[in-house]
Amino acid sequence: PVFASRTPQLPAPFGTLAYTADRFTDLPPVDRLSAFPLFFDLMCFDADEETYAAYDKISFAQLVAKRNASQQLYDVFLKPVLIALMFAPPEELSAAACLAVLTNYVLSHQNDFDVRWPSAPQQVFERWTERLVDRGVELRGSTPVSHVLVDGNKVAGVQTTNGENIEAQIVILACGASALPRIIDKSPAAVRECAGLRDIGNLTCSAVTAARLTAEP
Repeated sequence: PVFASRTPQLPAPFGTLAYTADRFTDLPPVDRLSAFPLFFDLMCFDADEETYAAYDKISFAQLVAKRNASQQLYDVFLKPVLIALMFAPPEELSAAACLAVLTNYVLSHQNDFDVRWPSAPQQVFERWTERLVDRGVELRGSTPVSHVLVDGNKVAGVQTTNGENIEAQIVILACGASALPRIIDKSPAAVRECAGLRDIGNLTCSAVTAARLTAEP
């Protein structure tokens, strides 16, 4: 967790702001400060049923605009966090719901700010793997890809680091910010010059993808 070993233990929201500073390097102090008007809403949105209902009638995106929070704060921090927690963009979520989540997850429980895996994550992936195999999917672990193969201007598959060619009509590049530039750099010009991959060498991080997994009995 972010705050487990950080001292002093600052009260919310100061601990959250102070101890995540090194994790949001593209969020300047002036943008961070623009969040302070929202703290009033965090403290009073559930004061009573009438107040909660009023916040529930507007979207969180509308509330952020009303409080003049910076667009950078919204794009870099608020929107990604809420999408990861609530699986929907803030413009589709009520302000009351978002404030409740931010209060509980980001402010009230600072020691749990980082997302944690279930106590037995292997159980999740084992069941997931079984379902995929049952549907004819071949899963191959410990098989790093060297580069993408092409036939003319069409994708033909990938070559692994041990020299094996795996034919494919579609290649999904979902290997993260560290491996992806190396794969593209070793691939033929048709891949390197693709509009969506041309500047991949400047990639420094991967966007977060949130998925909801439903456990069946």
